Parts: sequence; structure tokens; C-alpha cells
Amino acid sequence: DLNTVLDAPAGLIRAKVFATHPFNNKHSLFIAKGYADGVHLGAAVLASPNIFLGEVSRVEPTWSEVRTVLDVSRELSVRVGAAGTPGLLRGGAAVAVSMLDKSKRIAAGDLIILAQTGLPYGLKIGEVRGVREVAGSAWNEAEATLPYALSELTEVLVRYE
Repeated sequence: DLNTVLDAPAGLIRAKVFATHPFNNKHSLFIAKGYADGVHLGAAVLASPNIFLGEVSRVEPTWSEVRTVLDVSRELSVRVGAAGTPGLLRGGAAVAVSMLDKSKRIAAGDLIILAQTGLPYGLKIGEVRGVREVAGSAWNEAEATLPYALSELTEVLVRYE
């Protein structure tokens, strides 16, 4: 509705998150906005104005399902650190970024940003918690921390452009 759009930053729709069982798997969540409110399939969903949470995977008139970055089958192209080192974010209980060039310096606290075709470039996904060398490989892997607890989200923002 118009009030929801006016309350949100430009280009975003505020949507309440439906409550789920505390032990629900974290691959998706449901929001109280649908295509009647301007939500469309594939729309980016944000935990806050610049923090990527996932995208709309199903849309009904008054509600939608959101596939989150925690989905175990999830892979997203990302860039890490000030140099923008490319990597592959993999979802799951422990989100990690793989295929990081060993010659690039990646450290705890480095930003992980979205660089996936078809989604808004440069949104923050999280930060590097730690880096480990993958034995016998040209790549390193980084553990990621997310700037939100999925179970505590009561509202999200959906891009509608």
C-alpha cells in the first residue's frame, strides 16, 4: 500500500516477516507482501537498506517466500575486501566464501559484497570471520559472519524497481 512505500527508503517496500518455528530451517522466510503490493519474483530482499538477505522465490497476492543466503544450495558471486577479490559464497549453517585467490590478502573484518549478475551490485552480505588455506588447491576459503540473526528479523525491505 502507499503508506508502506512512503515509510520505506526510495525504491524499497517494507514487509513484515511471518513468525516461524524457532528450529525452522533457515533457507527461506515468508513476508506479508505480495504482487498486490508491488513485490515481484526475483526481487532483492534486504535486512536493512544496504544489507542483502536473499531474493523473492515465490509471490502470491498478499505474501511472498524469500530464499535467503543461508540456503544450503545457494551460491552467489561476491567480492571480498578493499581489493574486491572475487569469490563464491556458499550458503548453509556456516556461510563461507570459496575460490579466493591465495595471492590476495584477505583478513578478518573484510567486507563481503554481492556481485551476482541479476542482483543489485555492491550490497553488503557480511564480513570475513577468518581465512583458511585449502590444502592442495590454488584457493583459500573464508568463513563469513552475517550482520543479522535471521530468527530476529521482524521486517525486511524489498526492492521494487
